[in-house]
Amino acid sequence: MVNWHFPALIAKDYLVVVKLDHVLGGVYIWEYVTSLDYEWSVLTGKRPYRWTVCVYTLCRLSALVAWAVLFAGLDSTGSINCRAWDTTFYTFAYISLASASFILLLRIYAIWERNVPVTGFCAAAWLASIALNIRSIAIGRSHHDPTSGACLNTNTHRLLTNAIGILVSDLVLLVFMLAGIRRCREARVFDLWKLLFHQGIAWLVLAAVGEIPTVIFVSFNLNGGLHAPSVLPAVC
Repeated sequence: MVNWHFPALIAKDYLVVVKLDHVLGGVYIWEYVTSLDYEWSVLTGKRPYRWTVCVYTLCRLSALVAWAVLFAGLDSTGSINCRAWDTTFYTFAYISLASASFILLLRIYAIWERNVPVTGFCAAAWLASIALNIRSIAIGRSHHDPTSGACLNTNTHRLLTNAIGILVSDLVLLVFMLAGIRRCREARVFDLWKLLFHQGIAWLVLAAVGEIPTVIFVSFNLNGGLHAPSVLPAVC
């Protein structure tokens, strides 16, 4: 039987997570740089300014800061304050995720033609996910592991409610987005459903799929190496 708490195995699992984080971080940085033309077109007046651009920019910048904080801790050769590091990282990561979900909430509001019950339910799911994110930051704990030389989360099973809650809230948005797109398609309202499919559904499906491994690992609570701070594909 595998001893998941064996120091050498923890260090090995941690190294796998670190490599995965660097790959995903590289993908995000590439995506960020290659899509800067949108912000630039708004700044230069080629595109009309709308207040939602601020939410969009907040989402992207907070994700970029989260990656920078993550890499600074993962690649550090000296000792760091683990509590301060993962609190800073998760704060910016959750701001990015909340901003992205808010953009989707606005789209749901539009395609459901300002339907109050639907929008209210989706807004409640969005607010619940924010509350769970704040809770995870408040109760999350990490310590410096001398074997791997890294900051590892402790008592990750306490975060299971948060992981499941975020996954469920994204699934709620996904279901209502799909239902709304179907309504638009049947009503033949322009080609809005195509735009939303490429810009909204694809993102949300990837985010939901990316959260499933997190729920599984937190459920099993195998070792701290597998629960090292990571945004996984969600922020990507």
